[in-house]
Amino acid sequence: MALSTYDEIVQAIKDWSFRNDLTDAQIGQFIYLTGNYAHQLLRVPPMENTELLTVEDGNRIAIPYDYLELRSLTAPWNSEGGIPLERIPWDQFIIHNNSVSNAGSPTIYFSRQGPHWFITSNLSDEQKITCHYYRSMPAISPTEQTNWLTDMSPILYLYGGLHFLYLFVMDQERAEYWRQKLQGEVERIQNISDKSEYSGTSLAVRCMTMGV
Repeated sequence: MALSTYDEIVQAIKDWSFRNDLTDAQIGQFIYLTGNYAHQLLRVPPMENTELLTVEDGNRIAIPYDYLELRSLTAPWNSEGGIPLERIPWDQFIIHNNSVSNAGSPTIYFSRQGPHWFITSNLSDEQKITCHYYRSMPAISPTEQTNWLTDMSPILYLYGGLHFLYLFVMDQERAEYWRQKLQGEVERIQNISDKSEYSGTSLAVRCMTMGV
């Protein structure tokens, strides 16, 4: 039997658990929790996304709704003068932003508060900033049968579904067994991704020669 769609994963969880006292809706919850577990741990290329974000009120940027982890912010967009923004803690951001001596500084700093990033340079409203980040994984369901993870590793959903199933029925021994299987598969996927990312070339640090 193939194992590449939501419906096939539901059936596989039933087959592997030998249980007929759980509904498809309950198994759907286990599959959803598995996806949520995976996207909290994985940081792989299919999760990367780039968006152009708009500056609001001179120094505020709304964080994307599906944001998990930031890779970079660059401003201004589509300009030869575009530079990566540097992140600093909120208390340092306040000090830097209120310092007259820092006015006109070539470095643009940013810090997070709630659902926004704030930047120290008062860019004009509607200015675009490039945001490269890891986003949450789309859930699979009866209407959305696949996503990139079902293509890459449907067995992760099987292991996770069985783990949460046995948590639900309070069978701690089996739950722990499948948790280890789930964790091992998450680590395997991440290792494959890391090797692919850094294979073929060595990482290099670019040095800037300073004039005297």
